Amino acid sequence: MLAILLGRAIGYAICLGVGFRGGPVFPGVLIGVAVTMLVGQLADMSPTAAPAIGTACGMAAFTRLIVSSLVFVLLISGTAGVGAIPAAVPAAATAGSSAGCSTSAFRFPRPPRHRPADRSLLSRLSRSRSRPHRPQQRPRALACPP
Repeated sequence: MLAILLGRAIGYAICLGVGFRGGPVFPGVLIGVAVTMLVGQLADMSPTAAPAIGTACGMAAFTRLIVSSLVFVLLISGTAGVGAIPAAVPAAATAGSSAGCSTSAFRFPRPPRHRPADRSLLSRLSRSRSRPHRPQQRPRALACPP
């Protein structure tokens, strides 16, 4: 379990450093489950409660979305994990509130924006195709009656 935890954490750190695209939800969930399963084996925790608490903690720590992490736990665990929700709520609240400092360095790079080569040339071409070119006519002076 420790090897899985270290492999996931190192893989996620490499992906962030290289700039690969992806989200923080599933790496957070898998790292959170690995940590709680490791602690759960040492503390003789229920095999149903440990993944539910780990999912809530991991998602709340990486995304800082506490309620969404609890809904995610309910969707994943189903009726078997309902008994773990009272333990997952304070765990997710603690992980989500204490993660403000530790995950603020994880900023995902934005993809580069495509810029047209010459915007003025493109706008001139589009204007010339949309309406025909007409020379400007001067307004006629009103002739005064004699």
